[in-house]
Amino acid sequence: MASSSETTANRDLSALDRANAEFWTELCGTHMARTLRIVDNTLEAWRRFDAAYLRMYPYLLEHVRPELMAGQRVMEIGLGYGTLGQRLAESARY
Repeated sequence: MASSSETTANRDLSALDRANAEFWTELCGTHMARTLRIVDNTLEAWRRFDAAYLRMYPYLLEHVRPELMAGQRVMEIGLGYGTLGQRLAESARY
């Protein structure tokens, strides 16, 4: 039989699992897209999103350095709208 503390720990873990699942129902960046009033799937909308994203994280491209990855095999595991993945793809030399 489970002790009271085990039951409480299981209940807390279950609540954490639910909160985690709820968090990941949207792409990272969805709140920013809403704030920017991006409601369409146009090139201009995604350019606005990318510009805002890179303003928010100005150090990102300095640390990742896509230009140094040209010609390399790179896997980017993104959780959002693809701003960094797009930059990596644009820097690729085929």
